[in-house]
Amino acid sequence: MLNRRVSFWAAIMLIAVIALAGCAPRAGQGSIDADADQLVIDLPALVLDFGMDGMGSIQNAALADLVGTLGVMDVAVPPEVVFAMGASNIQHIQVSNTPEGLLLLVNGRSIPNISYDGDSLNALPGALNTFGVVVPMADLLFALVDRIGIGVIARFEPAPGAEMIPLYVEGDSEAAMAAKAAQEEFLAAVGTPPRINLPVYYGADGSISIGDLSVQEMQEMTGGALGALEMG
Repeated sequence: MLNRRVSFWAAIMLIAVIALAGCAPRAGQGSIDADADQLVIDLPALVLDFGMDGMGSIQNAALADLVGTLGVMDVAVPPEVVFAMGASNIQHIQVSNTPEGLLLLVNGRSIPNISYDGDSLNALPGALNTFGVVVPMADLLFALVDRIGIGVIARFEPAPGAEMIPLYVEGDSEAAMAAKAAQEEFLAAVGTPPRINLPVYYGADGSISIGDLSVQEMQEMTGGALGALEMG
């Protein structure tokens, strides 16, 4: 059985580091409603540019060059995929999560999105296990999805002579109206700064908790050794 462990902590560190190198306001950024004493991660969208060779970069820098110390390899897609995107004039794909689901945009146009609620999130760990995907502390991780806001914009090199397509489209069509609504959400978030709340509480016995999670739960979820933070 294929066994994959998803390192939540490494992923968050990766996002935080490369967001400083190349990012864009994320549709839905700032929509996370949580108290200051809760664990919250709300970051801009990461912009990945894919050249004709399929290699991904951020501001012309290879991803591995930016976060090589985290053991992250270059992000790449087969050159055939980039060619197919150009042949279909697909210049960019955006994926952004909101507390209600995933927002998907292709060439700035909204396509059927993926929505979720408490019941579907509760069922997701079991579904992933069926396919051999193991997510540490999955129940707790998916319970936090409404407090984690991240997004990715994948841009592909357009075919020669192709007119550049803006990230969001305008017009009177239904798709354009949906994209316009997303654009307004996008523009409203431009002034929203990145937000990471990691409140750490110490108990009388020296034990710690991070937000609603114990240090043991955070260690299981992230793979990090956090026990050194405890006192006593």
